[in-house]
Amino acid sequence: LKKADLKFLVNDFEGVKLLLDKRRFFEFMIENNLEIYIPKYYKNSNEISYPCVIKHINGANGDTVRIVYSKEELGVVDKDEVVNEYVLGDTEYAMNLFYKDGNIIEEVTYKKTYSEKFYVLNRETKYKMMDTKIINPYLDEFKEIIRCIVPHATELLCCIDYKVQDNRPKIFEINVRLGYTLARNGDDFKKIMDKYILETEK
Repeated sequence: LKKADLKFLVNDFEGVKLLLDKRRFFEFMIENNLEIYIPKYYKNSNEISYPCVIKHINGANGDTVRIVYSKEELGVVDKDEVVNEYVLGDTEYAMNLFYKDGNIIEEVTYKKTYSEKFYVLNRETKYKMMDTKIINPYLDEFKEIIRCIVPHATELLCCIDYKVQDNRPKIFEINVRLGYTLARNGDDFKKIMDKYILETEK
């Protein structure tokens, strides 16, 4: 690849390891005084308020996520699972972004609305969501969060999944890839990839 003068921007390895592990991500946010930007993270069973969400630390596509409505239903939590607050509401957001040198170079955000109050976004429900592209009002907050997560990295290509509670984003996870909604919208996907390719040529 080097001989062919092909250049790629890749995500920081340490940042990838942190974001792939949901427990590490939640604990990192708390340790760095960013807990206001995540749902309540429960380390002890006696702290839990219901309904709550339980998921595997390395789960993907919502396959391991379930809503739990009582202590009896929760049962014993596996060592590779995390439990956090269920943020109420039928609307969540997916922000696809390209970050470079401390700034968000390009982004596309989708508002995603479901027909029910309680739901899990997964392989089945994602095709039942109403998707609308919006102007994201939280760019400064997200920029500072990413700077904290990858302080020594120059680039990050990712998708931030969140809801809004009390006019503040509550991040479920940050995927170290672009989102499926962006991939289904050719013009938006091209917008981010054109910027990505342009930056590789610098």
